[in-house]
Amino acid sequence: LKPGGLVLIDNVFARGGILKPEIEQKKFEKAVTELNRVLPELFADGEVMVLPIRDGISILRKKV
Repeated sequence: LKPGGLVLIDNVFARGGILKPEIEQKKFEKAVTELNRVLPELFADGEVMVLPIRDGISILRKKV
């Protein structure tokens, strides 16, 4: 990804499933929960924002 490039990820709230206790989450909800956890680590050289629009959108922008 080039500097200034964007990555958009839709459905980061997993239809509200990320709020459930992990033991009650479905496979998809667990995957989204894990993705949300690691995104800041993966984009340590950039910015991570979550827009609470409908089912959530993550916007990642590479700085360097």
